[in-house]
Amino acid sequence: MYEQHWGLQRKPFENNMDHALFFEGDSHQAALLKLQYVVENRLGAGLLAGGFGQGKTYLTTLLEEKLRPVCGSLVRVLYPRLSPVEFLSFLAAELQVHQPPRAEQAPEESTSQPVSAVQLMSHTTMDQILRQIMNQLIDRTKYFGHTVIVVDDAHLVEDAQVLQALQMLLNFQHRPDIDFTLILLGEPTLLGQLQRVPQLNQQIVVKSLLQPFTESETERYITHRLSAAGCDRNVFSSEAITRLFTLSHGIARTINGLCDLALLVGYADALSEITAEEVDAVAQELAVAVPA
Repeated sequence: MYEQHWGLQRKPFENNMDHALFFEGDSHQAALLKLQYVVENRLGAGLLAGGFGQGKTYLTTLLEEKLRPVCGSLVRVLYPRLSPVEFLSFLAAELQVHQPPRAEQAPEESTSQPVSAVQLMSHTTMDQILRQIMNQLIDRTKYFGHTVIVVDDAHLVEDAQVLQALQMLLNFQHRPDIDFTLILLGEPTLLGQLQRVPQLNQQIVVKSLLQPFTESETERYITHRLSAAGCDRNVFSSEAITRLFTLSHGIARTINGLCDLALLVGYADALSEITAEEVDAVAQELAVAVPA
């Protein structure tokens, strides 16, 4: 709606996974390099922690793109608030190989049969489901090579037995016919939760904590997003940038929401620049606390 008014080719502050919009803040760039290092060097497991809206999931989509030459596939688990059996059943269903990509490897070579999470939950023991996962990992290694398993929102895991199950899963990495890396994503509380399972905590060789943007990074982030969307001029005044940083605390998702609505308000009022006044107005619309 407001793109033409501001000379934009697209909306610059959408919360999507478009890699063209990625801003290489110091903390995000370092985290991406650490995760890449874990996978490329087969180090077992890594962890990425950060507050809501700081781009953890976004970084793993970038990681998948960067690792494509050396990583066969990435499997994402999105529902950590499950019992150990439910969690492992869901993971096993996600890991199964439906169609081998190489003609020389026929489907009947698979060590496991396609099965749904519901069917897997009918197993009576965790050992049986772990064996199913082992077979799925053998298949994925055979057909795809290295697999990356990402557990998103891992801080929501309420049952320590789920973390223990992940620790048992990492034991499969000792097999020569299984090749995978485990990455846990979550809010900073995840670091404390892992203390409950020392064996798993010790196997996570790289831990990275995302930091909010500084004021300077906030300015560069906004400029980068506008430039990537086709805008070649300053849209936000320096006072507006300072206000955006103060209100957002350097959190990318909050910056996006404030900037997007501010551009809409500026378009509606036929403004040529967004000032701190407009930023405060949209903050009230979005129920963001405006400091006194």
